[in-house]
Amino acid sequence: MHLDARTLIGGNRFPDSLKGLRFHITWAGAETRDLGEVAAELKTHTGPHGLPSDSWYEMEIPAQDVPISDTLEIHILSAAGDHLGCVCGHL
Repeated sequence: MHLDARTLIGGNRFPDSLKGLRFHITWAGAETRDLGEVAAELKTHTGPHGLPSDSWYEMEIPAQDVPISDTLEIHILSAAGDHLGCVCGHL
């Protein structure tokens, strides 16, 4: 799964405050599965011909045997552990 930082802040700007983010993952449904913090890597790709670079966080979220009706909750934390937001959705 890719969490694209551009969807959080718009455009290709990526301020220092969004570097070092942490992600706490939960599957919610008939049975809640708290996966705790999942390692995420900040990736940057420089655009061709002088275009602005793209930056995103990439992580692997275990989903084996998770019912399709469950909701994925990605809690976004600052590097210090402050809760910044949550992204939720179904598969």
